[in-house]
Amino acid sequence: MRAVILAAGEGKRLRPNFNRPKPLVPLLGLALIERNILTLRECGISEIIVITGCYANEIQDSLGNGEKFGVSIKY
Repeated sequence: MRAVILAAGEGKRLRPNFNRPKPLVPLLGLALIERNILTLRECGISEIIVITGCYANEIQDSLGNGEKFGVSIKY
């Protein structure tokens, strides 16, 4: 089963507190998007497509191909 995560926003409303993309904002030791990925994996999702925008490189560098989460991630 596949899922899509929308991660293309700039996170303007979080500024000036955070200088990183909104999906990478930490919450209790994990980035918000990492929490989404782990929840999807727990629900049996093994393939995830992440829609990125202006911070695509930072998000891709952080998540990689999904191996560290036990899923497959494509962008």
